[in-house]
Amino acid sequence: MRLNGRHALAAVQTQEAHPDLLNDKRGWWAAVQAERGITRANHNGVLDVVRALIVLGALQSHP
Repeated sequence: MRLNGRHALAAVQTQEAHPDLLNDKRGWWAAVQAERGITRANHNGVLDVVRALIVLGALQSHP
């Protein structure tokens, strides 16, 4: 899996743990960085895609 894919999965998991971050990209990315040790300064559009998928209900949680 490519880097953006890994970051997207990390973003989904972080958002599930902290649902209040869905509309706070700066805080959400900071949480993803802190939880995953990501040093990349920006999310490169990953959060926009993940947020759209969440809002559309296109993602399902797996047990």
